[in-house]
Amino acid sequence: MKRLVVITLAGLLLLSIFSTPAVAGRFHRGDIVKVMTRNQYLGANLDPLILADSLEEFFAAATDALNTIAANNFPLRARRFATEVALTKPDLIGLQEVFDFKLNGKNFGPPFVNHLDVTLDALAAKGQNYVVAATVENLDITIPIEGIGNVNVLDRDVILVREGVHFTLLAGDYDLETGTGGLCGISVPPALESMPSEDGCNYTIVAEVTSPVGPITIERGFVGVDATVRGKTYRFVNTHLEGADPAIIQHLQAFELVETLNVTTPDDRPLILVGDFNSSPDDASDNPNVPYQLIVDSGFADIWDTNLFRFFDPNGLTCCEDDDLLNRTSHLDERLDLIFMRETSFLPIAFVTGRVPIFPLNKPPNWASDHRGVFGRLIFR
Repeated sequence: MKRLVVITLAGLLLLSIFSTPAVAGRFHRGDIVKVMTRNQYLGANLDPLILADSLEEFFAAATDALNTIAANNFPLRARRFATEVALTKPDLIGLQEVFDFKLNGKNFGPPFVNHLDVTLDALAAKGQNYVVAATVENLDITIPIEGIGNVNVLDRDVILVREGVHFTLLAGDYDLETGTGGLCGISVPPALESMPSEDGCNYTIVAEVTSPVGPITIERGFVGVDATVRGKTYRFVNTHLEGADPAIIQHLQAFELVETLNVTTPDDRPLILVGDFNSSPDDASDNPNVPYQLIVDSGFADIWDTNLFRFFDPNGLTCCEDDDLLNRTSHLDERLDLIFMRETSFLPIAFVTGRVPIFPLNKPPNWASDHRGVFGRLIFR
């Protein structure tokens, strides 16, 4: 805790220094945008459910997962997230794992809550007014669970913009002839072509699981907007790549993403890419097949590399706490939650959010998520 206080005070001091005319004079004050990425976490580990060999094991694992999700009390976690937002006031937020759990078609309360509605309410209660700019729907399944009912699970990635920020949706297919339209439908060899989903796109290659109740397709996607902040327009894209097993899936998703964005984004438009990439710079080691390295090699800069606050937090770890969020001391050992910028001249100030646990530490949840958030303040020439 003492180290946390020192880091926070030092960060605030640096922030004030780099906001002075002497230092920031080379940058036009209007060209500043504040962004955040946050994986909200569904609230339980689904591996036992996915790996179940029988209906009995499947239903038992599903019941355990629902109990853990309920104990992890998303409304409380959303209030902590709202505090992070109130302290940083980002203009644009990329959220991953924004779930909607329903029982027989209705939200009855934890675990059956709509995370997006609860998040917006928590933000408003803190005086932080955001609007849902764009959503991509990923996993969407309904599972009949004996003794409980029909459980519907919907996973989304969402972009929130601060109220008053003008934005344009990038939904649907992109038209190569006119250079207009959304972000989907670009043909990327070999045979990759994302499909529209709500305001965003689903990746071509997805994970498929054979379960006792039938096949389950775990879709992932990306979603973007053009947002005008303080007179300057930025392209802001949010994604959540598949996990590293099997690695070929996340590699192809990352490849489809960067190829699509480089084709569809005007050269003169600053492009900010955020999300949970399930890929760490520690995994890269100049291996072009690792998503992190692939993205960097495609012309995107990891803002942490030139972050003015990196001296105080060299590793910038964001993942992962225990599945039940009961650990009292942090167990983070990877940096998976990232902010990339398609290379241009900018000065980044970034730090990890969500460092402080939820007190008292005598019942779950002890943390707002199994991930931490990342906030970035980008100053352009």
